[in-house]
Amino acid sequence: MRHLNKLMHDAFYRQTVIVFLIKVISSILGFSTTVLLVKNLGGETSSAYFFLIALSSVLTALSTFGAPEAILKFTAINRNVGKLVKLVVKNACLLSVVFSLVITFILFVVNKTVELSSEELFILSIIVVLPLSSIILLLSSALQGAGRIIIAMITTGFVQNIVLLSSLTFFADSYFDAACAFALGNLLASVIAIYYLNKDLNDENESFDTHAFKSTCKSMLVSQSVVQYNNHAAILLLGVLWVGKDISIMAVSLKLTTMLSFIIIAVNRVLAPQIAVTYKNGDLVALQHLISKSSRLMWILCVPAVFIIMLFSQQILMMIDESYPSQYLVLIVLALGQLVNVITGNIGLLLSMTGHEKIQKNILLCALFISLILGYFLIPSYGPLGAAIMTTWTVIIVNVSSYFYVLIKLKLNTLKLL
Repeated sequence: MRHLNKLMHDAFYRQTVIVFLIKVISSILGFSTTVLLVKNLGGETSSAYFFLIALSSVLTALSTFGAPEAILKFTAINRNVGKLVKLVVKNACLLSVVFSLVITFILFVVNKTVELSSEELFILSIIVVLPLSSIILLLSSALQGAGRIIIAMITTGFVQNIVLLSSLTFFADSYFDAACAFALGNLLASVIAIYYLNKDLNDENESFDTHAFKSTCKSMLVSQSVVQYNNHAAILLLGVLWVGKDISIMAVSLKLTTMLSFIIIAVNRVLAPQIAVTYKNGDLVALQHLISKSSRLMWILCVPAVFIIMLFSQQILMMIDESYPSQYLVLIVLALGQLVNVITGNIGLLLSMTGHEKIQKNILLCALFISLILGYFLIPSYGPLGAAIMTTWTVIIVNVSSYFYVLIKLKLNTLKLL
């Protein structure tokens, strides 16, 4: 009990636990919303809605032009000059709306040639959803940089699911109703974010290095786009390259192993602004202490869960569907990738928050090239298992390459726990 009290008096651990709990609650709400969507809209219509949200999530990497992480770092470093931060965030939001409309027009043209969705209101739904999704992504990054970690978490996912769940319960009964409800959730979350940013940031101002900010955004745009692709690569390439039609085992296995990343997401939310400020101040000893503290937490909470999934993969899959246990290797291989992700720690975050986003971009692009080659040769023959191997090797290549760069260049060791 004494150690637990000491742990909870540590601001870093306390914030991480709170953010983790919010993430868990958001996931429960998201699952409940998914069930209600299928029940209210039916399988075909709800699938069209899920496609809309997935596509919008990928497109936000383009519509925000790589700015979310750049704004996070910029806000964390310049939070004492609030007027400047608010100006940068405002301009980024306006620009993202313009980019969203341009992307929507391109989709409209493409949809005339290749039908992306069977829904008649697909393009209109993109117009409703994409701009607000882009804005809240930028605003939540600014909140995170300003130290409002918990509010940032609430405005990304939690509010949207509450609004959508309420709408589905009381009035939303169509594809477009659901899209509008999701957009309304983003609008409400944006209002909350703007309120707290105006409240927390002062009216101090100074000059702004536009060139440096644009350079950061360019590198992060590529990185974000590749990361978003990697998140969906297994499903996308299975759909294109594999002759089999049932890829649900991959979707289920990805969902199970992604749950292991909850604590990593929570740690990174709290850690990101601290890394940016500490590195800016040149205090590498304090930065190593932060990294070691976060690595200890991730190892303690995630490593046992990974081994449980690997050891009991067949039993876990049996509880979901009787046909899944025969493909337990898919789950084991994906869990192995998550193990590497946990062990190597906050590598990607370190690169992006310490001004090494170009290196991060180059590593991701090399990994993408290797991933495509692996997918091309493995997936047609091995199906979901081939996709799992491709996904895990991508994680290994990115994380191990990044680890050695950080170790050699920055003299920081994410494997150091003490």
